[in-house]
Amino acid sequence: MKRFQALDGSAPDLAAAGAPASQASRSRSALAMFSWITLVARSVLTMLAAFIATPYLLQFLGAERLGAFRASQQWFSYLMFLYVGLGPALVVMLLRPASRGELDGIVAILKSGIRIGMRQTFTVVMPVALLVAWFMPELVGISRPLRDELRRASLINILGLLLAPLEVFRSVLACRQLGYLVNIAILIQSLAITGVSVWLAWLGFGLPGQYAGNIAGLVVFSALAMLFAGYQLSGHLRGRAAEIDRNELWGLRWPLLLTSIGGQMNLFTDYILVSLIATPVAVTTFSITQRLMIVLGGFVTSFGEVSWAGLAQLRASNQPALFQERVLELVRLFLGMGFCFLITFAAFNGRFVALWVGRQYYGGDALTILTAVQTIVVGYFMFFSLTIDMAGDTRHRVAVALAGAVLNVILSVILGRWLGLYGVTLATVIAYAVGEGWYSPYLFCRRYAVSARAIVRESARAIALAAPCAIAVWMVANRGTHADGWVRLGLEFSAASMITFIYAWRLIMRAEDRAGWRIRAATMLRGFYVSQGSA
Repeated sequence: MKRFQALDGSAPDLAAAGAPASQASRSRSALAMFSWITLVARSVLTMLAAFIATPYLLQFLGAERLGAFRASQQWFSYLMFLYVGLGPALVVMLLRPASRGELDGIVAILKSGIRIGMRQTFTVVMPVALLVAWFMPELVGISRPLRDELRRASLINILGLLLAPLEVFRSVLACRQLGYLVNIAILIQSLAITGVSVWLAWLGFGLPGQYAGNIAGLVVFSALAMLFAGYQLSGHLRGRAAEIDRNELWGLRWPLLLTSIGGQMNLFTDYILVSLIATPVAVTTFSITQRLMIVLGGFVTSFGEVSWAGLAQLRASNQPALFQERVLELVRLFLGMGFCFLITFAAFNGRFVALWVGRQYYGGDALTILTAVQTIVVGYFMFFSLTIDMAGDTRHRVAVALAGAVLNVILSVILGRWLGLYGVTLATVIAYAVGEGWYSPYLFCRRYAVSARAIVRESARAIALAAPCAIAVWMVANRGTHADGWVRLGLEFSAASMITFIYAWRLIMRAEDRAGWRIRAATMLRGFYVSQGSA
């Protein structure tokens, strides 16, 4: 009898579908699904908050200030590399006791991680951050009247680095497959940042107010992560810190550092490059144009974020056939359903931006389409790379990651100057296509005994079936209507999204995928009703 795995890799038998699944299986499936649902809810509410706030920020700050703030944020994100891969390395080490349910082991690594992080914050990160903050006006290329304001804002932002070592609490929740708690904390953080930032902008605090809003959000998130993790580890927090093997830790840190630098250069240099190639005002246009695809695209690509822990457990259970089946199903989700939905979002993006903040802030159809392609390519690559990294095998993809990142920066400068805004995104797509976009799946197959031929077959099939739907939706959505409004846009977008879902569900997902998802839904609903009855 054919078997279908749960979201985390557990496999209820069709013949026994009427029998209760094991408590552990229900729990893992429910946790993974809750993580995805809360991530979607977080994305929707965060986008709604940004939708409301952005016009006010443009009004109170102006396009140059807002663009300079986005670009300076990306510069500050590079300071995290001064921790030399500590955060991801701790995730790998936390995953070992977490997968075995050893709470004392989690606490021991947690305490050691905070201690190491605090030491590096005060001895390395903070001194370098002071230099970066002082020279931020030169790095961003802001106009002379705003240089001192940006410098003051950057110095305020340094205070947020004091909370960076507490990020390990988030890692604990992720390794315990409690991503839904992380998503709740991030949602509250985002709403806090949005509310405080708009309020301070309205009061006239300019760029310093924006970074003050960021710090307020970081405080909220850190407090919630500590609260959630502390509750999960209650009764074990008196344990001692672990004596972490320095050689083992460094063996994990350096490849994770190098691949993280590569990923950062690929995904978080666009605002910097646009501000240097053009102006901070162009950063505002660039970010507003990409906003819809990046946020809504996260609904699809988020399956990788909620699946890696379950895949790690499944791989450790020595069920290679089931592991491959699960991977192929997720490939169909990412490339098939993901491609359909991303182009659907892209098809309505121009009309959305025009109604939202005005046509003058729309970067064009080429930037929109390339952003959609970039989102799905990056999501596809990250699905494989997350599993590789959490297995401690990052060192095998270091060379390709760095080479692709360097290629991306070079192409971004060349194509950005030649083609304009969409040239920067085109460079990212090309760099991933010739680098990690194919190498990470290849490495994944080679190391974890998954058929590369099956991956290629399912990937090609998903794209081929998704293309006709994507083209048709684009043509209908951009048929040259003159009268537009939010009601009409909302109705057309909802109808297109529903048609896209039905098309992808019936034609791209296979029959066994649909049957498997019905079993998962029934299992989780049954578990919910059982828990309600017992309550």
